[in-house]
Amino acid sequence: MKLSFLFVGVQFFCISAIILTGEIFPSDIIKTILLIITAVPGLIAMYSFSFRFNIFAEIPDSHKLNTSGIYKYVRHPMYTSVILMTLLWVWNDFSLMRFIIWIILLIDMIFKLKLEERLLTVAYPEYEEYIKKTKMFIPYLY
Repeated sequence: MKLSFLFVGVQFFCISAIILTGEIFPSDIIKTILLIITAVPGLIAMYSFSFRFNIFAEIPDSHKLNTSGIYKYVRHPMYTSVILMTLLWVWNDFSLMRFIIWIILLIDMIFKLKLEERLLTVAYPEYEEYIKKTKMFIPYLY
């Protein structure tokens, strides 16, 4: 649990640092469209859980494994949205510092995700089979 708090703390620090060190509103129509597209997987995932989700790498008692809808194609759509949206913010107003912060965020989220997947594998024996059928972030690719 302490490790989960650390991961979330780093995640919030990095996202806040990206937001506070540059422009996050898209500078052109292409980036605006991309921002909307990158938000969609996360919004669909939150909707599938009736907007009740946990940002910590832990499995709440009331949690049920969801392998349908968007989760049929990608195991972590909310992570996908956060990673892609923050990358778009960095690209929109690029600086080396913001890119380094984004890399730290990416590494943190991968470690957090690995912890979450270990917990899901313990809580749901069928999760190992689910891993074999779905990609982590990007449908059909990764």
